[in-house]
Amino acid sequence: MRAFSVASPGRESVDVDGENWLVALGRALSWEGHDVPDRLVCEVLANGRVIARAPGSGTSWIVLPLRDVVLSIPPLDEDAIEVLPFEAIDTLDEVRVETAGDGAGDWDDTLGQLAEQVNAEASALLLLRQGHLRFVAATGPVAHRLLGVQLPPASGVAGYVLLRRATVVLGEARSDARHHQAMDELTGYVTRSIVATPVVAGGEAVGVLEVVNANGSDGFSRAQVAAVERAALSIGAHLGSR
Repeated sequence: MRAFSVASPGRESVDVDGENWLVALGRALSWEGHDVPDRLVCEVLANGRVIARAPGSGTSWIVLPLRDVVLSIPPLDEDAIEVLPFEAIDTLDEVRVETAGDGAGDWDDTLGQLAEQVNAEASALLLLRQGHLRFVAATGPVAHRLLGVQLPPASGVAGYVLLRRATVVLGEARSDARHHQAMDELTGYVTRSIVATPVVAGGEAVGVLEVVNANGSDGFSRAQVAAVERAALSIGAHLGSR
């Protein structure tokens, strides 16, 4: 039995088990009280994500196979984490969050805009799902390898950010003990620099927004970090309004 995440525009994503994506979609619709359509038009993407549309109603769903990967990362030494408290510097345009939901694939445009804005190679959104921080959206060279990966909520840089609601910036991740190599080993991607900041909705920390590898030798500037924080605030406000 495999695990899938099923989402549709304007609705919360649902995690279900099924022999395949079609069975998972049927179960998700049954749980939500919807009838399973007689016909579906489907597109299967290279990363395993399925976009299914009902021709009659025009309703669409995104079905994402969740990887059976749970990384066990040891907790960091809190004294070794560097929190950067500073005033936000409004030198970059704010990333707009208008129609994105919190299901798989809904945040890709927002993350792509953010990575381009702060001149980073990659970005990712992790949200709390069933007791773990799960990569629900990602952009960059190895985005397809991150989707569905789950992290314990109290470990690693992302876990610290979630629990402390503090922005963490690593300028030399490869030589910094605060960065664990498990993710790089999983994806084959080398993390050089990273900004991670909490996503807060309804007064609760519900996830972490990350941008990775600044395109430049100087790492991320304070203005760029402030832009990431503003994007996380926008995402949190949107999630809190649902």
